[in-house]
Amino acid sequence: MKGLLILALIGLLALIVLCPACRAPAIETEVRDAAVSCALDEGLKAEQVKVSGRDVTLAGFVPSEAVRTTVVGCIEAFPGSRTVVDRLQIMTAGALHILTSYGEISISGVVPSAAARDALIDEAVALWGADAVSDELKADPGRTLGAWSGDSFAAALAALHHSRRDLDIEITNGQVIIGGTVLSELARTRMLGAATTTLPEFEIVDRLTVRQPTDAREVLQADLDNLLNGKVVEFATDSAELTAAGRAVLDQVVAIMKRNPGRIEISGHTDATGAPEHNLELSRQRAESAARYLVSRGIDAGRFETLGHGANRPIDSNATAEGRQANRRTEFHSLKEN
Repeated sequence: MKGLLILALIGLLALIVLCPACRAPAIETEVRDAAVSCALDEGLKAEQVKVSGRDVTLAGFVPSEAVRTTVVGCIEAFPGSRTVVDRLQIMTAGALHILTSYGEISISGVVPSAAARDALIDEAVALWGADAVSDELKADPGRTLGAWSGDSFAAALAALHHSRRDLDIEITNGQVIIGGTVLSELARTRMLGAATTTLPEFEIVDRLTVRQPTDAREVLQADLDNLLNGKVVEFATDSAELTAAGRAVLDQVVAIMKRNPGRIEISGHTDATGAPEHNLELSRQRAESAARYLVSRGIDAGRFETLGHGANRPIDSNATAEGRQANRRTEFHSLKEN
């Protein structure tokens, strides 16, 4: 009997020793799942979390001290964790500097990754052409530009290209500081609207200056802008047919072009309602319809280029009726002579 009791005690001791060892893999998995979940909730990557038993090591970059504190606190609060080794580094603010003119763009500064750098430069080359792009942009994984979105920055570059203005733009610390010169209040409104719409995660700071035109091309642009400030070239609904009101506005464009030399680009724009392919075709047809009307009133067809952008160049939100109305427009841009 005494022998059986001894064997039972030995068995119990074995269970006490062995059970934690049997449970260890399960605990490590639970700790890893909890730690990764904490990291992902704050925008980190799963690869930044390493787990050994009940111990967690965090490494890599985070955008702020607040994010670091939240992630570490979340993991420490999990009952299965034991220690958290914090090797996270705080990103410092990057800076993106963009200078544009009618046919050129210069991009410099520091962005968060090589992929971000390539995305910006590729988009600039696609819009301006390789010979017109000055590239002084560097990548540093320790930098941040806020809620980086390659699609947003691509849309912003497209808006800059379309505006054909002399702009000086600095993006850093959650702000987009837009400086440089424009020729009208209409140009200022459209530029700021495009920035607000394409980069909604940033605060837009207006440092634009409206200046007087200094040459024939700028006089033509200023006259067109002043005419169209508060007016639209109106078309029948979902059609490229000009209304009487639309023809009346174009008659005033005719007068401007008869007293000013130079060529212009006529671009059509829609809101985001409907299929993108349909909107792109409708915007192209409307630009061509406006050009045909101007030719019918005696303006040389060689003075026009026409483009349709569909809903790809918004200057306001498509979430409201007012924003959609602003996005449905025909723009006229004087072209720089070669």
